[in-house]
Amino acid sequence: MTADGFSLDDKRTPTDVNDIPDLLAKWPERAAGGNAYRVPIAAILADASVSLSAGRYKPMQTEAVEHDAPQDILAEVLTYEQEIIQKTQALLAALNL
Repeated sequence: MTADGFSLDDKRTPTDVNDIPDLLAKWPERAAGGNAYRVPIAAILADASVSLSAGRYKPMQTEAVEHDAPQDILAEVLTYEQEIIQKTQALLAALNL
């Protein structure tokens, strides 16, 4: 939904753009997936805390992330550190300190 038939400023004046009728027409045939999901009532009632926050029941989707080896990361850090030292020494030499 991108528009509710009113402007987004503090006056909230009526506009021609309104997604609500389209949303209501599509609601009975809505499909799960992406940002839309369904939670069975039994799953909610089975939980003793009966929390209705969406994050509690939203399916977790994780993706594996590949990282560089720690040795490679540390070698790169050392390279940057050496470059910093060289440039600092060159700056000191240019300032005659």
